[in-house]
Amino acid sequence: MTKEEYVDKVRSTAVAILTECDAREWKRENEDKEFWAFEEDKNYDGQIHSILDATCGLGGWKEAIDVIQATEQDPDSVDSGLYEGCGWQRILICIAYEVFQWDVMETAKDMFETDVFEEAVMAYPDTPHQKGFFPKTKKFKIPSGPCTVKMGGGIKIYEGGRYAGTRKPSLSVVFEGEVTAMGSKNIRYTVNCRRVYNQTDTDIEDDLVRVKEEYGVREC
Repeated sequence: MTKEEYVDKVRSTAVAILTECDAREWKRENEDKEFWAFEEDKNYDGQIHSILDATCGLGGWKEAIDVIQATEQDPDSVDSGLYEGCGWQRILICIAYEVFQWDVMETAKDMFETDVFEEAVMAYPDTPHQKGFFPKTKKFKIPSGPCTVKMGGGIKIYEGGRYAGTRKPSLSVVFEGEVTAMGSKNIRYTVNCRRVYNQTDTDIEDDLVRVKEEYGVREC
């Protein structure tokens, strides 16, 4: 990725954030408030971070190096507490995500303050850890169970980790999107899914096969 391609990606992501978070309307309704208030409001439920995470495209350490080489941010400024105890590949990804986030939010701030409100969204890319559907969505049906966790913006299939007395989960797959619950005893969730991603070092395609076979997840 060249510096020019990186700058284009940063700007496109900033535009997508301002679009999806209705920045123009928010500023119109909050004329006396600054960008930090907009950011705080829209991140109350993690909306901005979700968009950043979905669009950054950091599928591995090679993509992370591309970002670190293209940014003008200082990677040494990233808080080491964010990756303490991680392997070198995860360290690179953590650093790349942070500097990408800084670049995007600086660009979004400049656009917000100068009333540059373009209207565009970004398609969520596929990576080894994510299947992107947005701006379209895909429906999944997920039965309730001991490993099914209802989140604020989706459903997680989670196995292992601290609940099983181990440090890392053996499975952690998130179906992000609007959730509808059906039934009273045997609850079944329908997720209008924008993306599905994992929080482990495994491949998302393998994890999708596993949650379908072991946990009864179905595509609608």
